[in-house]
Formats: sequence, structure tokens, C-alpha cells
Amino acid sequence: MGRKIAVMLVMIVALLLSVSCDKNDNSNNQIHETSKKSNEKISANTGVDYINKKILIVYYSAANLKDVDAVSSATAAGDGDGATGTFAKYIHDRIGGDIDRIVPDMDYPLDYDHVLERAKKEKNAREYPGFSLKTNPEDYDIIFVGYPIWSYDMPRVIYTFFARYDFKGKTIIPFNTYGSSLDGGTYDKIRELEPDADVVDGLAIEGKSIDSSKKYVEQWVPEL
Repeated sequence: MGRKIAVMLVMIVALLLSVSCDKNDNSNNQIHETSKKSNEKISANTGVDYINKKILIVYYSAANLKDVDAVSSATAAGDGDGATGTFAKYIHDRIGGDIDRIVPDMDYPLDYDHVLERAKKEKNAREYPGFSLKTNPEDYDIIFVGYPIWSYDMPRVIYTFFARYDFKGKTIIPFNTYGSSLDGGTYDKIRELEPDADVVDGLAIEGKSIDSSKKYVEQWVPEL
């Protein structure tokens, strides 16, 4: 009799262990599927797959000087790095990655009117100003490119940027500051310059409003 009871107890314990293992397996599978669906949802909502991708945020502003720190901005507002630089930092705070600034070989004046005068001359002459950059954008999968709108266009140094590097197969996400002309049609212009890249619609923020616009950048980044 005692032997039968012992056998029954062993069978009950084995059955309980089996049920417990099944529950654990199902739980692990459920967690895995939930994580997978979550990642898929993130990618679907943003329109850009950030998972396991190298991200670079690169930007240009007249406040990007070679030898000294800027104390005021050619695009108004900002924290000493210009409105576009502040915009870039908002993005970096949101998604991480690397951040770098385009530094022109020849500094631009900080006075806004003089900047526009210089920008018009470069635009009319179709110049390609030189610049330096610490990173190589070709090493990244997703490249945010920031700039102010000058004379209803990108600064000519941004044209040099796109001419210098090969962005085939890359994702380019433009962002810009402006005085009155929004993006100035520059997102479509980048698509023309980079037909082999995926150029996403960007975000334009008025330069003088940049200090109070971080929340709009935070709302925009997950919706790309």
C-alpha cells in the first residue's frame, strides 16, 4: 500500500513539473513574440528602421566657426551653436547616435544680413565651399542633415556635402531652420541630388522659436 502511494506521489510531482515547464515555455514565447511585435510596431510607426542601425546627426550653421566658439547665432536664438545646432542637439538627445558639425573652410559673418549677402553671391556663382568634418557619413546607415535656409535654399556648403560623399542605399533625414520660407523645397532638391538614397520628409522650425521647440522635435522623431 505504501509503495503504491509513493508511486502516485512521484507521478503527481512529475505532472506538476511538466505543467510548470509548459507554462514557462509559453511565457517565454509570449515575451519573445511581444518584443518582436513591439519592434515591428516601432519600425512601422516611424517609417524608418532604427534597430541595429548606425545613426549620424550632422549639421551646418554659420555659428560653426573654425577657431572660436560662437557667442551668437546667424539664425537667431539658440545656445551659442546657432538655431540649427540646437535643433541637432534636440534630435541627439532623443535618439542618440553620433553628432558632428560641418565647419566651413572660411568662416561666415555672424550678422544675419551679411550672411544672406554672402549666401546670395555663392548661390549665384554656384560655388562649392570647402568644409571639414570629423566623421565619415558613409560609415552610417541613417544620416540626419541639418541646415538653415538662406536665400530660399540650402547653404552652398550643403551642396558640397552631398557632392563629396556617396549616400547610395543610405537613409537621409533633413531638418532645417528658417526665417520665412519653411524648407524652401530643399527636401525635394536633396532627392534630386541623392537619387539612390532614401530621403525622408524632414522638419522645418522657425529659427527664432528654436529655444521653445524641443517638444515638437521629440514628437517628430518617432513619427518619421
